[in-house]
Amino acid sequence: MKSKRNKHKTRENGTVYLLEIALGDDLVYKVGATANSARHRALQLIEGMESGYGYFPMVRILKEERCLNYYQVEKRIHKQLSEYGYVSCKTFVGHTELFQCEYEAVLRAYNTELFNSNDIVESEGLLEW
Repeated sequence: MKSKRNKHKTRENGTVYLLEIALGDDLVYKVGATANSARHRALQLIEGMESGYGYFPMVRILKEERCLNYYQVEKRIHKQLSEYGYVSCKTFVGHTELFQCEYEAVLRAYNTELFNSNDIVESEGLLEW
């Protein structure tokens, strides 16, 4: 049986996002892909993290791009950032897609994969909770 992600290997539109998350004393970044908006996904993550950590973490949406092949773009960004993987002490959906590094490093990987792929449909700015 194919996973849900395999059905997205076509040139379907989706969102690739970059979040900044404060987990206790740690500042981490999450790069993800969703068929929904980054806001919708961030709210899901906040809820999941609250049940694991016992508090609502501060989450900022730094980048949100609608693009084609969004799961492939996400996968390429994760590959570029693999050396910065963050191991969370709690599990929640998305905990394996966290990175701890300088903002410039994650932004460079994000922009390189998106803007060199010709897959962008539209861009969004910064949101904060």
